[in-house]
Amino acid sequence: MPPNARYESDNVDASPLGQPLDFMFSGKTAPNRFLKGAMTERICSWDPKDYDARGVPSKNMINIYKRWGEGQLGTILTGNIMVSPVPLYFHMKIPAKGDCILRWNLTS
Repeated sequence: MPPNARYESDNVDASPLGQPLDFMFSGKTAPNRFLKGAMTERICSWDPKDYDARGVPSKNMINIYKRWGEGQLGTILTGNIMVSPVPLYFHMKIPAKGDCILRWNLTS
């Protein structure tokens, strides 16, 4: 099948996507059923030697989530958020260049 080919399908009503979605476990309601999937944005800081300089959200990172939030998406799944600039256990991956790192022990 050519890369730009489309699968044939029946015409269906897409209006349910615009309806609110209730999350019973939290009592929250999304305004619609559109979802931004999780991904690794890789637009945070990186330093190969200074662990404290890794994963600091850039203005672009802050802006992109702000814009997604303003875009009337029903649900936004955050991307790949690390909790340490170095692996805490042998089975954890090393943060990639540009990954966001959420530190739980910040002093400032």
